[in-house]
Amino acid sequence: MVAVDRSAFYQLGKKKGTVLLTRLAQELNRVGKRVTADSLSKRINNQKFSRYAPVPVAAGVPDQLKIYLEEHATEFPSVVVQRATVRQYPYGPLAANVVGYTAKIGENELKLAQKVSGPSRTTSTTTSGRPASRRPTRPTCGAPPAAARSRSTPTATRSGSSARPCPSRAATST
Repeated sequence: MVAVDRSAFYQLGKKKGTVLLTRLAQELNRVGKRVTADSLSKRINNQKFSRYAPVPVAAGVPDQLKIYLEEHATEFPSVVVQRATVRQYPYGPLAANVVGYTAKIGENELKLAQKVSGPSRTTSTTTSGRPASRRPTRPTCGAPPAAARSRSTPTATRSGSSARPCPSRAATST
């Protein structure tokens, strides 16, 4: 991920900052990220990002651009290349209702957290863990839920059409 350190960026001054954003936009456009210097400037000045962490301006950039920006750090002051942690589920949504997820905190949680830990420690970009759903999800293989099945055949629905039986339910009868 390519990000810009706000405090270092503001120390550059308006003229050098504009030149930097123009060059950064050119490099990002070269690798397929369609951005302008104005859009980068708006993103850097957006208050939804923490003032203590660099503002992300491009994600999923190729390694060659990351290396280029790191090697030419003197030409791109205040631009940092960061590694972003991404939670990956090897089996997709399987067991997602058990594992849980992370998300940005909402307005009510933000107010509560700021009361507890102070306004400078919690921002709208703070993430927190969310509990998993306790309710099991509907089978993905096409079998209707147990309440919708007829007593005569395990795969018949209320309308009489049949759905493909789920392998985990094929052995059970109702």
